[in-house]
This record gives sequence, structure tokens and C-alpha cells, in this order.
Amino acid sequence: MHLRTDVRVRVAIVEGSRLLNECLSRTLEDDEFAVAASCRDLDELSRSRARADVLILDVSRLGQAGFTTATLLSAPQRKLSVVAMDERPRSIALEYVLKRGWNGYFVKGDGLSELREVLRNVGRGQQAFSSAALKQLNRAPGGWQVRSDLHSPGVHLLTPREVEILRVLAEGESTRGCSARLSIAVSTVENHKANIRRKLGARRVSDLVRFAMQEGLVV
Repeated sequence: MHLRTDVRVRVAIVEGSRLLNECLSRTLEDDEFAVAASCRDLDELSRSRARADVLILDVSRLGQAGFTTATLLSAPQRKLSVVAMDERPRSIALEYVLKRGWNGYFVKGDGLSELREVLRNVGRGQQAFSSAALKQLNRAPGGWQVRSDLHSPGVHLLTPREVEILRVLAEGESTRGCSARLSIAVSTVENHKANIRRKLGARRVSDLVRFAMQEGLVV
């Protein structure tokens, strides 16, 4: 989606930290960008009825419901581009950005100048990523893809069913609870859990929970 080039780009910021919200608002507001809204969550943004061209969305602690809401906000008819902002490059968040057609991904440690460059490229109708995110991606004929380094354990090694089971277990369900919740046999859960542990190099359930939290599968 091409943004307007004759006036400042209107930016909405959703960041859970009030301090970071204020800092971003003050540093972005200039002749190039206008901050249309600065909110702590998507509900607050929706209530504000702000009109923006680009949404900068902190996804570091965003649950599945938040990702779904943001995808609805970025529907073509709404004419809103979404740039995910994360504390570190996470393969599961990058996968979601690519699959859902979000417009960019920025890692906080890459700094303000890179955020501005990402926003500029999004304004030109390009999908844009900061440097830390680009290290996790490969350019393929069909577009960007998350790197699948088989020597590095990560969520990219898991099947969709394994990701689902990992999420449920990390939320505190037992094997039997996971079985009942997903309507699958206990033995099936056990098999998947063994495969997940093997792929991630995890010895204990606590290791799986920690990994799930790091990858944003649970909040």
C-alpha cells in the first residue's frame, strides 16, 4: 500500500510502556511524521478513532488475540499499514508478519534511525525490516522467508500441531488437560511432547514454558 507523499505520514503507536510511548512520540514528531495516536493497547487505539497511515505495534508481549485484532486493522479496506516492533527478532513473530502480509518488522535495539527508514520504505509500498530482523530472513523467489537453520533449535522446526500443543502446555495444562482441550488422545500428546523436546533440546517442561514465553506463544 502506498502512503501519501505530499504530507506527513500519520503514525499511531501502540506500546505497553508509557515511558517508551512518550519517547517515541516526541522523537518521531517532525516534518516527516505526525503522531496521530499514542496508546498502550489496541483497545485504546480503537476507542481513540485516530486516523493513521501506519501503526507501530509492540508485539513483544502480544498474545494471539492481539495479533488477530491487528491483522483485522490492517485489512486493505482500512488502508492501514502495520509495522511490528519487538524486543528481539523472534522467528514466530516474523513468520506471522510474513504470512499475514504485515508491512514491516523493527527490533528496538536497532535504533530510531532504522525505525525511520523502515517507515519510509513502508511508505513507498515496500515490506521493510530493520537490520537485526534481516539477519533472520532469506530472500526467496516468492518473497521473504524466515531462515530455517536446522542446527539452531527454534519454532521453525515445529509443526503447526506441535506449536499448538506447546502453547497449551505452556499455559499450564497437564498432558491429560491438553488431550481434553484439543480433543486428541493422551498418547498423541505424549508423542508430540517428546518430538518437541527433541527438536528444541529441552529436558524439562519448564524449559518448554520458558521457550514458549520467549517466542511469544504465551504472555
